[in-house]
Amino acid sequence: MDTERFIDELMNDSKHPVHNRAHPLHKESVKALDEMMQRLDAMRNEWLSKS
Repeated sequence: MDTERFIDELMNDSKHPVHNRAHPLHKESVKALDEMMQRLDAMRNEWLSKS
C-alpha cells in the first residue's frame, strides 16, 4: 500500500520535522501523522466490518 510505504519512509527520514522537537513544523507534523494514522485505522475497521 502506498500509505504504508510513505509512513515507512517518513519514519526512516531522520531529518523530517516529526523527529525534531526544535523544528518549527514539528507539532504540525506530529499532528498530521497522528490524524493520518487515525484515518487509516478507521478505514481498516470499516473494511474489516464488511468482511
